[in-house]
Amino acid sequence: MPALEFGRMIGRMIWTLVAGTLVAVLAAFPTIVFAEGVWSIDVGTEPSLVEVGDDDQTWWTNRIQASYRDPAIGGFWVGAESQKRESPHDETLIVGGYRRLGDWTLLGQVSGAPDPDFVAEYSIEPTVARRLFGTFVGQAGYIYRSFPDSKIHIGSLSGIQYFPEGEVELRVGYGKNKPLNRPIRILMLRGLWDDGSAFSYGGSATIGDNLFDATNVPGAAGNSGWVINGNVR
Repeated sequence: MPALEFGRMIGRMIWTLVAGTLVAVLAAFPTIVFAEGVWSIDVGTEPSLVEVGDDDQTWWTNRIQASYRDPAIGGFWVGAESQKRESPHDETLIVGGYRRLGDWTLLGQVSGAPDPDFVAEYSIEPTVARRLFGTFVGQAGYIYRSFPDSKIHIGSLSGIQYFPEGEVELRVGYGKNKPLNRPIRILMLRGLWDDGSAFSYGGSATIGDNLFDATNVPGAAGNSGWVINGNVR
């Protein structure tokens, strides 16, 4: 067996073991813990209709995540994600958290994938946010993603207005694709509606130059692009 294929097999075996352990641990939590409202489990699937040039594809993202949240202090989350682009598929492990300090909030997330075909080998996403006035929050973030053939750096600034039944965010981002030194420019508008009922609704619209460098999409290099997303929880 070639060394590369053996490495891929070992990597996927390790991910399967870790993901299986995560699912088992989540299943072992007592029901009363979730009833207190501090723990939650999210399981979701997301199909994406993708058009790159004349090529139409359907991609899938499946995710399971356990989260702990204390509104006064902060929280953390641990998740596993599987992405499929036609035939190749990759798995990613995700760990993140946030800490409230008065009007300030510190956030961070790291992720890693064993021997990936297209997702980032690892990524780091630190963010700092501050309540500026009323329920309006300013936020500054940075994303570093390491792909096998490129490194992505993106800085962003955003404003988030919170309402009793939802929130609206406007974000601008600028970055670079290394070693190509290609600029990445992003503008995103995002909204969430949650009135406390069984369902919540969200959506976003994103446009930009070299937008798909940030997610390593072959064939989209050097082009402008757009993404529309809708979700129900």
